[in-house]
Amino acid sequence: MAKSGKKIKKVKRVLLISALSVVALAAFIFFFGGRGFRWFGAKTEKAGEVVKEKSGEIGGKADDIKQGMKEAAKDVKKDLVDKVTGK
Repeated sequence: MAKSGKKIKKVKRVLLISALSVVALAAFIFFFGGRGFRWFGAKTEKAGEVVKEKSGEIGGKADDIKQGMKEAAKDVKKDLVDKVTGK
Protein backbone atom coordinates (compact mmCIF):
# COMPACT_ATOMS: atom_id res chain seq x y z
CA MET A 1 0.00 0.00 0.00
CA ALA A 2 2.88 2.34 0.66
CA LYS A 3 4.07 2.24 -2.93
CA SER A 4 0.65 3.10 -4.37
CA GLY A 5 0.47 6.12 -2.07
CA LYS A 6 3.79 7.38 -3.44
CA LYS A 7 2.59 6.85 -7.02
CA ILE A 8 -0.55 8.85 -6.33
CA LYS A 9 1.52 11.68 -4.85
CA LYS A 10 3.76 11.67 -7.95
CA VAL A 11 0.76 11.75 -10.26
CA LYS A 12 -0.79 14.62 -8.30
CA ARG A 13 2.51 16.49 -8.37
CA VAL A 14 2.87 16.04 -12.15
CA LEU A 15 -0.72 17.18 -12.73
CA LEU A 16 -0.23 20.21 -10.49
CA ILE A 17 2.99 21.20 -12.24
CA SER A 18 1.30 20.76 -15.64
CA ALA A 19 -1.65 22.90 -14.62
CA LEU A 20 0.61 25.62 -13.21
CA SER A 21 2.66 25.57 -16.39
CA VAL A 22 -0.44 26.09 -18.51
CA VAL A 23 -1.58 28.96 -16.29
CA ALA A 24 1.88 30.54 -16.37
CA LEU A 25 2.03 30.26 -20.17
CA ALA A 26 -1.44 31.76 -20.53
CA ALA A 27 -0.46 34.66 -18.24
CA PHE A 28 2.76 35.20 -20.20
CA ILE A 29 0.86 35.30 -23.49
CA PHE A 30 -1.77 37.63 -22.07
CA PHE A 31 0.82 39.97 -20.52
CA PHE A 32 3.05 40.24 -23.59
CA GLY A 33 0.23 40.10 -26.11
CA GLY A 34 1.77 37.25 -28.06
CA ARG A 35 4.41 39.44 -29.71
CA GLY A 36 7.09 36.84 -29.27
CA PHE A 37 4.93 34.15 -30.78
CA ARG A 38 4.09 36.32 -33.79
CA TRP A 39 7.79 37.13 -34.23
CA PHE A 40 8.65 33.44 -34.06
CA GLY A 41 5.89 32.63 -36.55
CA ALA A 42 7.13 35.29 -38.99
CA LYS A 43 10.70 33.99 -38.77
CA THR A 44 9.51 30.42 -39.24
CA GLU A 45 7.48 31.41 -42.29
CA LYS A 46 10.48 33.20 -43.79
CA ALA A 47 12.68 30.17 -43.13
CA GLY A 48 10.07 27.95 -44.80
CA GLU A 49 10.13 30.14 -47.91
CA VAL A 50 13.93 29.95 -48.07
CA VAL A 51 13.86 26.17 -47.64
CA LYS A 52 11.26 25.85 -50.41
CA GLU A 53 13.32 28.02 -52.76
CA LYS A 54 16.57 26.19 -52.04
CA SER A 55 14.97 22.76 -52.33
CA GLY A 56 13.75 23.72 -55.81
CA GLU A 57 17.27 24.75 -56.80
CA ILE A 58 18.76 21.56 -55.38
CA GLY A 59 16.10 19.48 -57.14
CA GLY A 60 17.00 21.11 -60.46
CA LYS A 61 20.69 20.42 -59.91
CA ALA A 62 19.90 16.80 -58.99
CA ASP A 63 17.92 16.41 -62.21
CA ASP A 64 20.88 17.80 -64.19
CA ILE A 65 23.25 15.38 -62.49
CA LYS A 66 20.89 12.46 -63.13
CA GLN A 67 20.61 13.40 -66.82
CA GLY A 68 24.40 13.68 -67.04
CA MET A 69 24.79 10.25 -65.46
CA LYS A 70 22.34 8.74 -67.98
CA GLU A 71 24.26 10.27 -70.87
CA ALA A 72 27.57 9.08 -69.45
CA ALA A 73 26.15 5.56 -69.02
CA LYS A 74 24.96 5.56 -72.63
CA ASP A 75 28.42 6.65 -73.81
CA VAL A 76 30.15 3.96 -71.76
CA LYS A 77 27.70 1.34 -73.03
CA LYS A 78 28.25 2.46 -76.62
CA ASP A 79 32.04 2.36 -76.20
CA LEU A 80 31.85 -1.09 -74.67
CA VAL A 81 29.62 -2.40 -77.46
CA ASP A 82 31.95 -0.90 -80.06
CA LYS A 83 35.00 -2.54 -78.44
CA VAL A 84 33.30 -5.93 -78.19
CA THR A 85 31.92 -5.89 -81.73
CA GLY A 86 35.14 -4.40 -83.13
CA LYS A 87 33.64 -1.32 -84.72
